[in-house]
Amino acid sequence: MIGEVDIGTMQHGIIAAWTLDPTDAPVPRVELGDVRIGTITYANPDPADFCSGPVTIENGTTDISLSAAASPGDIDTLPQYTRTSDTIGGGAVGLAPFYLYDVDCRLINNAVGEHALLQSQFENFANDSVPTAPIVPAWYGGVRTNLTSGSPVNIDLILVLNRQTVLQLIPESNYTVACKRGTDPGMSRFISIVGSGQHDWAAGRYRVESKAVGSGGLFCDGVEGSPALAVEPYYFTLRLDCDHDGVEDEQEDCIICGVGDFNQDGGVDGGDVEAFFTVW
Repeated sequence: MIGEVDIGTMQHGIIAAWTLDPTDAPVPRVELGDVRIGTITYANPDPADFCSGPVTIENGTTDISLSAAASPGDIDTLPQYTRTSDTIGGGAVGLAPFYLYDVDCRLINNAVGEHALLQSQFENFANDSVPTAPIVPAWYGGVRTNLTSGSPVNIDLILVLNRQTVLQLIPESNYTVACKRGTDPGMSRFISIVGSGQHDWAAGRYRVESKAVGSGGLFCDGVEGSPALAVEPYYFTLRLDCDHDGVEDEQEDCIICGVGDFNQDGGVDGGDVEAFFTVW
């Protein structure tokens, strides 16, 4: 029995556990008391060897086993298991390129109704009393951008015009993104996005997607070759709160609520008319 082991970050290596007693069961095993592992990254992993599992995690009462085997609702099925990270110690098991960890996002990917944010929560205005709330997409592994400033993602407002879906790109000046950049120390599976506090956001559904890595987009952190993330957008919805009082409004209560700001640049002018007819 080993008392306590603290492993920080190990790149391009393998942790091997071997039996201490030759009379033990055939499967090599070392019992560890308290093990904290930061990040383990394998060089050029073969999915057949490293992602079929099982990855067994002891939660104090019942073992949790993540593997390629089918499970109800994919709760324990690699690589996109649906078990939330708080049930396995707050970390994640991922295979590069890392997928979006839908149920670990805050808000959960595609959250709607009462689970979605109000405009006033996301906009981040200093002159209202509504607490600011960002959206926090999460992945199964660490993410990073080479940009020292600016946004590694694009955000689009999803519109339906003439029975066709149209994506209206949101100017980067409308929001800020917090994430691991350049040579920032540490590693994070999360990025945080919130309004810049200078522009009104229309109520509606939005899409967040990483830019290409060559254009400053997010990549798999700590993985050889810094591959791009798996292409999988994150969606969020903003509910109507025209008067910025922290209470959802009905559409008929809002005579003016960002109406006409089609290109989402924070103002209503001729540019909105041009943008409207361009996508029409």
